[in-house]
Amino acid sequence: MKTYIFIFAIADFVSGGPIYNRNKIMYLKERGWRVIVIPLNEGKIYIHGLEEYNKNSCGFLYDSPSEFTRKQREKILDSLAKRIPDDSTDIIIETGSDHMAYWGELLAKKIGAKHFVLLLDENNIRLKSVGMSFMEFKYKRKELACITKETMIKLFDGFRKLDSDSAFGLKCCCSNSVSDYENAFTDTVERRDYNLGYVGRLDKKFVPDIIDAFCSFADSVYPKCVMIALFGGCENNAQDEISSVLKKHTNIKFYISGYMWPLPVKALRKCDMFVSASGSAMATAHAGIPTLAINIYTGKPVGMIENFKNNSITGRDVSDKSITDYMVQVLVEKKLPDIENYDFSQEWIQICDAFDRHMEFINSSEQNLQWYDTGNMILSRKQKVKKFLRTIFGLKLSDRIVNLKREITNR
Repeated sequence: MKTYIFIFAIADFVSGGPIYNRNKIMYLKERGWRVIVIPLNEGKIYIHGLEEYNKNSCGFLYDSPSEFTRKQREKILDSLAKRIPDDSTDIIIETGSDHMAYWGELLAKKIGAKHFVLLLDENNIRLKSVGMSFMEFKYKRKELACITKETMIKLFDGFRKLDSDSAFGLKCCCSNSVSDYENAFTDTVERRDYNLGYVGRLDKKFVPDIIDAFCSFADSVYPKCVMIALFGGCENNAQDEISSVLKKHTNIKFYISGYMWPLPVKALRKCDMFVSASGSAMATAHAGIPTLAINIYTGKPVGMIENFKNNSITGRDVSDKSITDYMVQVLVEKKLPDIENYDFSQEWIQICDAFDRHMEFINSSEQNLQWYDTGNMILSRKQKVKKFLRTIFGLKLSDRIVNLKREITNR
């Protein structure tokens, strides 16, 4: 039976990555694929459709294979291979980040599978420092793509000169995240004179620029009150830092939802304007709310989203206006973008069309199976210490030591 294997984190957070994975799992199942998920973690599932995979997690896959001895790697790969039924054929493994890609390549060689790397992050700094020969290998075999062509061009900057024609970008749909349902956060949010929103993880590098713009706008309209609704969560102290900044402005009332999926449309429509990026921006624009798209690399405005069919954005080159300028334009001057009505009935069809392009890309890749040895990647000083502990104490005890140190550090 044709089998598709994903390796990704499924629990305790909401992000475009696992939403995309959930969508693609549904797409593949509809087309007769058996889907196997090797989860990096288990816990609270926010993204409906991933519940059945919330078990037998493999947290060690967060670490590079090089951090383990050869014997330990083989033991891990043996355990992963046992999860794949014997009747599996046409096996494809998909991974979305550096360490998962390293393990995916080793597992693919172990079971004789094709390994497709689709990088889901805008920035891949760790790859650029140690993994570019591996990425070069996957690129030449057409087994590597990024979420946009620009992301791939940036990935190979300094290693290989790519342009739009030679870079591979695939749409990883995750904007089908809005639903009309009752939610406690909806009742909590209260409108004020001006109402702004943001959707996405709070620890994205461009979020401070958005928060600064919100504050500048609030200062410019004082003493009128500004409501800010932040739909998202984070893994670090970014939420506390954001709260600290916003509390300094007496005319700002703000709400932070934490992780939530799908987004309640009634809560979204309490905002008169959103400032977000990528799929998050498309989600609120789909709901008919004026949305300013932000460049994921620079934090600068790209433009107001108006058209969905081609995902076109006004001023695709970075705009010369500031985020605050757009807020004044929409909220004060009432110059609203002419947003077309989004046809939600066609949403899944459009997602499936995008995933059809994924399968076409894989089918056009090199079909003779070859693999790169990712078991000997260069290690940092910290990684060498972890490998030393695993060599001396074994897997279980050394990982307990590492986890205990992490808990103490995070207190």
